[in-house]
Amino acid sequence: MTTRILIADDDAPIRMLLRRLFERHASWEVYEAEDGSEAVEKTAQLAPNLVILDLAMPAMNGLQIAREIGKVNPGLPMLLVSNGMDAPVKEASSVPEWQVQDQPLRMKGSVQDEGYDHRY
Repeated sequence: MTTRILIADDDAPIRMLLRRLFERHASWEVYEAEDGSEAVEKTAQLAPNLVILDLAMPAMNGLQIAREIGKVNPGLPMLLVSNGMDAPVKEASSVPEWQVQDQPLRMKGSVQDEGYDHRY
């Protein structure tokens, strides 16, 4: 069975890094969205099994996108990531059903190997 993952992030190097990480799994198909509108559209088109959202995107932040997607796909797993405790992270923390991890995700070696030093 194929697992479809949608990565929505306005930062192209982060999308590329996550794509490369997930594409290592032969049964995973990885798709990308550059902004919130595209993420909502692609979720409807692709019916992904998981959506990864950057919380700090322009126009629609990850929290707003998650709410839009959740209206149509209430059980869809979504992972919201951020580079720090910005306003969307604080807002997400206030939703009792959601758990927020404020420790940055580190992929040992991967970020530096790509020549892109970024905490996410």
